[in-house]
Amino acid sequence: GFAVTPKKPVDTVAFTLPFSTVFAFILEVNTYSNIPWIQTIEIKQRIEKDPYYVLSLSIPSYAFNDTIISNNLPIPDFDETGFIGRKKDVEDVKKLILSNNRVVSIIGDGGVGKTSLMLKVAYDIIDLKDKCPFDLIIWTTAKTTMLTATGIQEINSALRSSYEVLESISGIVNSEKLNIKEQISEILEYFEVFNVLLIIDNLETILDGTIKDFIREAQLRCKVAITSRIGLGELEYRRLLTGLTDVESVQLVKQIASIRNNNVFKTP
Repeated sequence: GFAVTPKKPVDTVAFTLPFSTVFAFILEVNTYSNIPWIQTIEIKQRIEKDPYYVLSLSIPSYAFNDTIISNNLPIPDFDETGFIGRKKDVEDVKKLILSNNRVVSIIGDGGVGKTSLMLKVAYDIIDLKDKCPFDLIIWTTAKTTMLTATGIQEINSALRSSYEVLESISGIVNSEKLNIKEQISEILEYFEVFNVLLIIDNLETILDGTIKDFIREAQLRCKVAITSRIGLGELEYRRLLTGLTDVESVQLVKQIASIRNNNVFKTP
């Protein structure tokens, strides 16, 4: 999991400790010689000489950095060549996610680029910084295979059941080990507190009643974005993704050839 820093101020009372607890801690740290604790010890000594000094102390306030959107997005697989083409697709999906649609699905054939497009959109949303409506973007994928230079390879760590998908999400919002019902309850409660964009990649490999029921409940509390070959049906707004145009395809192949120092496209 990872810590989430909310973009809105948090009630500081929740973090207040009794003075006696803090003072006891100061007495304890004084015994560690490897850390000087100069300012802390100086304040302790002043309080011991004049107890009223504590009334003159003020607790500094720390502003939250509202330009950092917490996320667990993977490194894009298009980093080598950069994201090529699909400007309209990117803008359309971004608008759908940022609109009132609760569930947005990118639908398309296998290998057409659904995952790459969703990642591009997610990173673009993060780049909105203080205009981003989300506190947190959660990414989870049920992709079982990946296309590499040597062919299609199996992903050993792939999530292969609705329980594993929910466990993956639960591990992000809560580090405790819970049963499936407790996990769903914990996740939904988390979605009530924070503005979350939940992205589930390659959902068609896990499309049972449990995951459908979870998404039906989750979309009442957060935004859900999905990539799938078949989609969910009545729950979603679908955006069909087709292949690259001929121009974009040529541009991509040339870019890969250039990166790998292949002269196949150079004229003699």
